[in-house]
Amino acid sequence: MASKSRYVWVEHELKDSSESKIPFVNAGLHYGFSVFEGIRCYATDTGAAIFRLEEHVDRLLDSAHIVGFRDLSFTRAELLEAIHKTVAANGFSACYIRPLIYLDGAMNLVVDSGKPRLMIAVWEWTSFLGAEARE
Repeated sequence: MASKSRYVWVEHELKDSSESKIPFVNAGLHYGFSVFEGIRCYATDTGAAIFRLEEHVDRLLDSAHIVGFRDLSFTRAELLEAIHKTVAANGFSACYIRPLIYLDGAMNLVVDSGKPRLMIAVWEWTSFLGAEARE
């Protein structure tokens, strides 16, 4: 069985995953106001290598803009650093990375009435296909 995140990134800091919480009453959960990326990190002879991280982050930020998330509380550089810190904190050399921006607060269909929030989780995922594939 794959190992789960011990630490997750919530807004601007790493937290123990057991302490991370998403409020039940938020538009991200109830109306699907969220954007995410799925990113692979591979074990190499020189350490963990995140596949096309900058392209994934650019697409995530583009998606957030398209959905209407305007006032993000982080920069592109801070998001890149947060992803690296989350992978390192969990000690995985091969893993799946899930950055997620969701709309917190508003319980309506008006994007501007809520606040975009960032969370990042990683979990061990050594092989997608073949005998060692995650099932």
